[in-house]
Amino acid sequence: AVLIDASGGRGISPGEWMQPDTSKAVGFAGGMGPDNLTEQLQLIQSIARPGWWADMEGKLRIDDWFSLSAAKECCEQFHSVAA
Repeated sequence: AVLIDASGGRGISPGEWMQPDTSKAVGFAGGMGPDNLTEQLQLIQSIARPGWWADMEGKLRIDDWFSLSAAKECCEQFHSVAA
């Protein structure tokens, strides 16, 4: 598997998502969270091959604590896009 994060862990979404030339499963990371996940997933879904996933960390935290409400919102958005 390969994780693509053009921001190098800084939590910044790229101007354009790109599918690398690989047969491995690909994860996409960079600035995704409850505030923009639907839009970003639609962009990723349009270029990704089956088996892709989204990686989030920073925007699932409030005051450095994992936010269950933010995670729930992201799950709902994911299911609305993937449906």
